[in-house]
Amino acid sequence: MSNPLPLPLSQQMLAWLVLALGHENSGSRGRRLSRGTLQSARHGKIITRSWQDLVESVTALLGLPPVAPAPWPELLRRWDAAVTTMRAPALEAGDALLPVLRIAVPRIGVRLGAVAALAASATGAPESRWEWLCDPLDPHLPRRVLEGLLTRHRPEWRTWEQRYAGLAGAVDQRTIEKWNAGAVPSPKVIGKIAAAVHRDAEGPLRWARALMLLRGELEALVGAVVVNSWRRAVRQVATSTLATLTDPMAMSRVAEFWNEELARGATPEVLALFAGLAQMAGVESRGDDAAPWLEWVAAARYGARSPTRPETHAVLLLTILQPHARLLSASMGHCDSQVADALALADLGRWLAGEWDLLSMLRRLVRGEPIELLHRGRPRTTGPVPDDVRDAAKVALESTQRFIRERADNTRDREADRTVGLFLLDGNALDYRAELTASRVGLPLAVIDRDLERAMPEADVRATPALACARARRLAEENDVLGAIAMFQSIDASDPVLDRSARRDLARAMIALAHSQLDECYESVREWLELRATFLVGDDAMAIGEVLTALADRVIAVLAALNQLHYSAVFMLVLPGIAEPPIDSFVMSFPFALRCEGVFRAFDRESTMRPDSLTSAAVLASWAEKNPNDGEVAALLALWARFSGSSPAAQASADKLCEHLGTAPLRDQWIARLDRDLPLTTNAGSGRTLGEA
Repeated sequence: MSNPLPLPLSQQMLAWLVLALGHENSGSRGRRLSRGTLQSARHGKIITRSWQDLVESVTALLGLPPVAPAPWPELLRRWDAAVTTMRAPALEAGDALLPVLRIAVPRIGVRLGAVAALAASATGAPESRWEWLCDPLDPHLPRRVLEGLLTRHRPEWRTWEQRYAGLAGAVDQRTIEKWNAGAVPSPKVIGKIAAAVHRDAEGPLRWARALMLLRGELEALVGAVVVNSWRRAVRQVATSTLATLTDPMAMSRVAEFWNEELARGATPEVLALFAGLAQMAGVESRGDDAAPWLEWVAAARYGARSPTRPETHAVLLLTILQPHARLLSASMGHCDSQVADALALADLGRWLAGEWDLLSMLRRLVRGEPIELLHRGRPRTTGPVPDDVRDAAKVALESTQRFIRERADNTRDREADRTVGLFLLDGNALDYRAELTASRVGLPLAVIDRDLERAMPEADVRATPALACARARRLAEENDVLGAIAMFQSIDASDPVLDRSARRDLARAMIALAHSQLDECYESVREWLELRATFLVGDDAMAIGEVLTALADRVIAVLAALNQLHYSAVFMLVLPGIAEPPIDSFVMSFPFALRCEGVFRAFDRESTMRPDSLTSAAVLASWAEKNPNDGEVAALLALWARFSGSSPAAQASADKLCEHLGTAPLRDQWIARLDRDLPLTTNAGSGRTLGEA
């Protein structure tokens, strides 16, 4: 991959924003962020010492309130962890960005439409005056922003001749005309304009500058044609949202959506958020939480009254902060109905993984490379790629670069899909996109209704692999050991109906069950150690020795059974016909192997059932060399550095990497669990823990 997207994304985006807004050499708490630090952050390099300053600088630039403790660092690290634990095929940064842009269309478009509607409502101006807010990548945006600022702050300058004269010394006519051709305003010029117009003019002009730079960055990654298509889709969604949200009855409908959502259950934090939005908008208080005012706004569509301006503003602020899923789906439906529901409601991680798999496969077809795939439980490798299939793959790739589908495009795309499908699926002209991504985008077991599954007869459940997986997972989560294992053993792991999502969900549940039972094993280890310490010498030593041996034998037997369960769960991750275990199998099994190692150390036993943590660690290290941005593997290797007694420098290096990738909390979670185990089994009298190692 010659142009990968470096991770983590949070520091890249924050550093880019500081530079794009023209605030380099700014900082927090008296510390400045150098341009070198910002450039290092943009290239994905580790900036542990400056990361907090970077976050604080950007939150200050955005005008976010200085909350103590600030939630932003933790939220950004969680996001980094979510991104770095996704495992995707090697793709160029531009290809990797395409599905992300598709996801962003409704989410950005609806928010922009709500911003424009809020501006129209707040100023009383017609919505057409604020439509330019629906087109953030308009190459004329800096001039449009400047015109809006001059209209507000310098109404006496009625013509552009008067404006040019008034801005003399700050910016000349030629510079402003260059903005129409795509030139980017410099921070120095923006500062001079703000001094001549109004201090409030600086912020909007800096944001216009950032958006123009963003357009250039996107064009460098995916090309101007793709950016224009994306811009058109966002504008279409935003303008339709603006037209919808300026209708008072639409306000009531959106409020009704949220009212129904809250009726199904909401946490106190969510209710407090809704109440805060209402207070910010100046809505008259009708209770301590969000429900009363939302009910009032929702009921307006059935009566003679319309929502008041504060009520309208509260709903618009809510839409900007968190657009409702039904609004997202409806806004995208007319733009690209094929992905509307998926974008609004799907598990985005799985959807992205499926899209990246498809892009990787299409790129390989265009290059004429053979494709290894699993179809209906049978592995197959395609032969030489004919020219017509290459051409069809190019068309299919082009379709991923369009964000609004026309009828002519649909006909051409369907024919290309048919050609690719016939080649890949050996003459079976099915929808290859659905066929080949089912293992990635399949519905997780969590969506199967538990009450329905619980009520179904045992025989019916066992006859349906998805239901059997769901029941085994539920029983495991309820700690019904015997029931979960019995149901788990009834599942045919070679059944091709079980997609990767179902296999992964079930494997995680069963390994979690093994961990919970291992906790009970460690209780027996505690008992064994206490007995040994109490009766180490004396007349009772020989008698208690037999008891200790019997207790140790029982613990080892239970451990062997748990380890067999663990291996069976890992085996679920291996797809039929694919001999090589996926990296997921090592990631899931490695912490369990380390915990088992502790028990064997305590009893000084060897066993054929003893997990091979050294081999797993080697596999993970090899994977990390080729995939340095895998945050979950980085966390496990940091754990291994402590467990194996690596040098302090090696431990510090491993810790720094997993903190950089946002997975330090995952590392700390496993360290805490092993700390509860290991003092019982290694250096019991030293008092040292892994966290202190």
